Amino acid sequence: MAIRSSGGSGLIASLILFVITTVGLIVGVVLLFNANGALERTLAERENELNSVYPASVKSRTDVARLKNAAGGSPLVGFLADERGQIGTFVASNPDAGIDDMRTALKITGTATAMGTLNDLRTAVETRDKRIAALTADVETAQAGVESARDELAQARAAFTRGAEEIRADLAKFTDITEQFSAGLSELRDSYTRNEGDLRADFDARRAELETQLDEANQRRASLEEKTRELQAVVSASRVRAKDAAELVDARVIEVSPDGRTVYIDLGRRDRLRPGMTFELYADAALIGQDSNGSQSAGKASVEVTRVGDTTSQARVTRLQPRASVSRNDILANAIYSPDHEYRFIVHGLFDVDGDGTPSQAETDFVKQRIIDWNGTIVDGDRLAGDVDFVVIGVRPTRAPQPALDATDAEFASFAAREEVRERYESLMQAGSEAQIPILNWNRLQVLTGASDR
Repeated sequence: MAIRSSGGSGLIASLILFVITTVGLIVGVVLLFNANGALERTLAERENELNSVYPASVKSRTDVARLKNAAGGSPLVGFLADERGQIGTFVASNPDAGIDDMRTALKITGTATAMGTLNDLRTAVETRDKRIAALTADVETAQAGVESARDELAQARAAFTRGAEEIRADLAKFTDITEQFSAGLSELRDSYTRNEGDLRADFDARRAELETQLDEANQRRASLEEKTRELQAVVSASRVRAKDAAELVDARVIEVSPDGRTVYIDLGRRDRLRPGMTFELYADAALIGQDSNGSQSAGKASVEVTRVGDTTSQARVTRLQPRASVSRNDILANAIYSPDHEYRFIVHGLFDVDGDGTPSQAETDFVKQRIIDWNGTIVDGDRLAGDVDFVVIGVRPTRAPQPALDATDAEFASFAAREEVRERYESLMQAGSEAQIPILNWNRLQVLTGASDR
């Protein structure tokens, strides 16, 4: 009995010890598990912090590797913080400055970079330096010009001073001459007063002599004019001429363009027609003549030859009367041109072609050249020979005022010359009219050649 009790007690004790040990192990395991969980949480937090600073995605970047090498074993974050502080201090004088602060400090706006801005500033500085150099050169050139101008001014002043002195000397001489002239004039006036009676007697005698010569010249001229009229009458009776050769029809319109601005005429190269010739266009030959004021009646149109064929030619309408139109069989006339005859012209007097009221020899030469260009022939002189077809007359000379009794010989000679010009003009007009030779002034010549713009 006693031995079984002792063995049972030992078993119970072992069992109790096992239970206690087991409980201790369980408690230890629980404690170790709790401690491991805390460590794992701490490790996870450290890994999160590390990933936020140094994530795996940047570990393989070459620029990160260069930063690690630059850190030289120092913590990378500390190295970057130091670098950022140095950059902020360098750029904005503030170690805590960010990119925006640096942009503000450098006055960089938009998407511009510090390098680009620096390059722009460098370029601007270089441009400014070049401009300063150029301005400096201009200033130096201007200063040199100022010095040169000062020298020239000094020379001019010296020359002016010398000129003024010479003028003063000349003025003194002129004053002396003026005084001598005044004295001589007084002496001459006294002499003229003494001899006035003799001078007037000489003048009256000279005037009477000139009047006698003028009467004799007028008588000779009247005799010559009478002989000229007699000869012209004989010549006119011996040849057949139109009432007015200027009124002869030169051509007819054979066709008109649909717009009425181009006409085709029955004259060509064989008729000595040339481009540029102009004609006055009439509906009928009876309309060619002078109006009630003595001016030449203009046709309903003027045309200018633009293209010349062998037998026909083309012309453009340069002037057209209001409400008028060009038609087939209209006739064309030009006082100078003739397809089969070379007209001979006497051109007399001075002409006022440009209408400025001042006739001149140059304008007379222009009229002569116009006639020559139109196949006409200029007859030298102003004698109406039997083969003259037209007289082209210039501006009618006005009667010269009668000179005063005390006029000089030169004034009398000028009066006589002007009167001779006027009388020759009137004589030629009368002789041409009596010989039934057409007399054309500049206005009528323009109209009859189609050159007038009226």
